[in-house]
Parts: sequence; structure tokens; C-alpha cells
Amino acid sequence: MHYPDEVHRFYRPFWRRNVPVDMVESTVDLATLKQYRAVVAPTLIMVKPGVAQTLTQYVREGGTLITGYMSGIHNEFDLVVEGGYPGPLRELCGVWVEEIDAIAPDAHIDVTIGGRTVHGSIVASVIEPEGAQTIATYGGDFYAGTPAATVHTVGEGVWSSSARRSTPKA
Repeated sequence: MHYPDEVHRFYRPFWRRNVPVDMVESTVDLATLKQYRAVVAPTLIMVKPGVAQTLTQYVREGGTLITGYMSGIHNEFDLVVEGGYPGPLRELCGVWVEEIDAIAPDAHIDVTIGGRTVHGSIVASVIEPEGAQTIATYGGDFYAGTPAATVHTVGEGVWSSSARRSTPKA
């Protein structure tokens, strides 16, 4: 994974639709977050103190949080958190990720979403929903039929996860 590529992947759909985007720190306060209808946190690997609580409150009050794979895996000291991934975001996400596997650079895994098949790359995850709804499933191998992406309603808002990069199947 190359983090700048992931940021660009999340940003590109907004740019194509001429939707303005602001870049803010992960530790921004709730009042600032509430100015936005949606917060996109691509691969929020490190969750500093207070960030999970702020994001949870933002979603509870009607915000939408979109994030990707490996979010919530490290603490502020860049150490893997105890209790499993997505660590302090687990309740907000409504999932527990049992395992993360790297996909070879030239390989892909099929993912079905909304009746379409797309190709996933970089990682595949074994996701156990804990209140979240599955919106996409893996289409092959060990992962066949298991959740690839989820959405979780919390209070008045939603949290959505994309487990990996996807591109339409040719």
C-alpha cells in the first residue's frame, strides 16, 4: 500500500464530480467536523486519543464517515492495538476484522456490490459484522460470500467501509 495513492483513490470521485474537498487533521474537533455532510478518512491506520470519540459523536449526530481497510489498527504510538482491528473504531464500525491478507501486486479478488462485479486489490479481510450490514461480498477463493464492505447506522448517521480498492470488471 502506498498511502498517497489511497488518498487520491478516495479523492478522485469527488474531483470528477466537481465536489470541493477540504483536508483536515484526524484530531480536528467535533464543531469543525459538523460543518461537513461527510468525512472521508482513507485508511485511518493510526487513531490518536479522542479521535474515535469525536468521529462517533459526529456520526451519532447525523454525519457520514467513509473509511477504508486497516483503519483503527494502530494507536498514537504506532503500535497495533489490543483487542483486534478496527480497535477504537470497532463499535462505530459495527465490525470486527479477524484477519487481513495481502493480495499480490498483479492479482485481484472479485467483489460483488449492487449486482456488479468489481476487482479488489491490495488486501482482503475476514470481516465479522457486529451490527453492520454487508453491502458487498467477496466472490472467490477462501473469502467467497463473506463481507467485503459494510455500512453501519449509528444514531442519526452512518459509517461505511470499503475493504479494498475496486475497479469495474472488464
